[in-house]
Amino acid sequence: MSPATSRSLHDLSFSEIENELATASISKQHAKSLWRAIYRHGVTDLHQHDFLPPLARWISESVGDGK
Repeated sequence: MSPATSRSLHDLSFSEIENELATASISKQHAKSLWRAIYRHGVTDLHQHDFLPPLARWISESVGDGK
């Protein structure tokens, strides 16, 4: 997410998460595992969760304070 449009992933719908990933050239299929981590498993530190490499890179580069 760009700094101008930064907001919590918790504020995004499933389709908005899919769109964020697609905008970053990440397959929309990764939205399901991200959604599940946040809403089903209650993961609060996404950087410590075990995601597949494309999603893990996106989280590292795009999620967190100031990103």
